[in-house]
Amino acid sequence: MNGTYSVLADVYNVKVTIFQNEVDVAIYSNPLSRGYFRCDDYGVIPEPSDGDRMYNPFEGRWMNIRDFKDDASSREESLRSSLSRTRSIVNRLGRANSWEFFITFTFDPQKVDRYSWDAVSSKMSNWLNNTRKKAPDLRYLVVPEMHKDGAFHFHGLFSCCDGLGLVDSGVIRDGSKVYNVSSFRLGFTDAERVKQSDRAASYVMKYITKDLVSVSKGKKRYWASRNLIRPEEVFLSVSGKALTRLKYNCLAQSKYSGSSSGPYQEVERFTLDMPDDLDALFSDIGYPYPYIDLLPALPKCFKEDKAS
Repeated sequence: MNGTYSVLADVYNVKVTIFQNEVDVAIYSNPLSRGYFRCDDYGVIPEPSDGDRMYNPFEGRWMNIRDFKDDASSREESLRSSLSRTRSIVNRLGRANSWEFFITFTFDPQKVDRYSWDAVSSKMSNWLNNTRKKAPDLRYLVVPEMHKDGAFHFHGLFSCCDGLGLVDSGVIRDGSKVYNVSSFRLGFTDAERVKQSDRAASYVMKYITKDLVSVSKGKKRYWASRNLIRPEEVFLSVSGKALTRLKYNCLAQSKYSGSSSGPYQEVERFTLDMPDDLDALFSDIGYPYPYIDLLPALPKCFKEDKAS
């Protein structure tokens, strides 16, 4: 399965997100209705839709999320929201997949205007599209980096790299070989083998900054191949002793936990390493479900044991 929203409740207060090696559990203080935010396949971040709703406990009614916004700070809030959503999508896609190489692309200033967002994004899009035609199994997640001087670089996670044209650069870094991408003729490349996919996903997310979001408003700001695995999500309505038990289970097994609060909502978040028995984590609270069927499978072309 890939990117399925498995719904056990139309109105939910628990969202379970299943990645390649981890599980996220979010527990909300007030129920939410199922209005999902989805990015398009081209990396353009849409605004929240009018269908996204949240229950207002003070007024006793469901409200569109847009109705919670303060017009006086709408521009700054829009920027923060766009930044948060872009980072979230990059993080989710990165964690849902396993990666072989982390590659940095630097454009040659003699060939491309590195200070023009339209120029560099167009060149990167064309190169990725042409490369996929030669290597149809290639999987990638690419994000830009905006330097302090305004120049753009690109960083990407790649897997199924046969046909990418990796050649040994002769450089050894931290005990591992560094490669170059011979098919990229617009500048310079640096490719290193990924040792931990989960950490690599968090690493690329840090390149998404407020300045980058500002210059790319309404434009592509990340590149994700359409054959990437999307995380699976399950929505539950849990209350009473079952909710207390779920919180206990998550806290006992989580490697990261935290909480956030706003005017109308408090959220407790837990990140767990993939449990040995994912079904047992939830059947223990009375919600048996074949979660194991949602685990993402590695692509056949993935080569985790390939020599560095």
